[in-house]
Amino acid sequence: MNVEALDGFFAALIAVRDCHAERILREIFGGEMSEACEFGNLDEANEILGLMMRTGTPSPDAEQDEVYGPIFLQDENGVFHGNDWAGGFMRECKCVTTAGQSW
Repeated sequence: MNVEALDGFFAALIAVRDCHAERILREIFGGEMSEACEFGNLDEANEILGLMMRTGTPSPDAEQDEVYGPIFLQDENGVFHGNDWAGGFMRECKCVTTAGQSW
């Protein structure tokens, strides 16, 4: 997943409030952590995983009127398509649906 897809994935995660870390990380990295990830060292792994989990977890201090702005990457022509964001969002929706939950 690129950053745009990851942002869409986390947006859906927050919307459905389905925070099972093991499933989330397996989906993001495309397999079991031990098989899919190579970090330089333990500090790097903790930093990256910590950032990801904080990004994908709603803050209890967040204000009700706080506005969310999605991350969209530009293509070579400077156009923002949002396709990867939508794909990440739908990927999380599919995970929730296959886990026996629905919206």
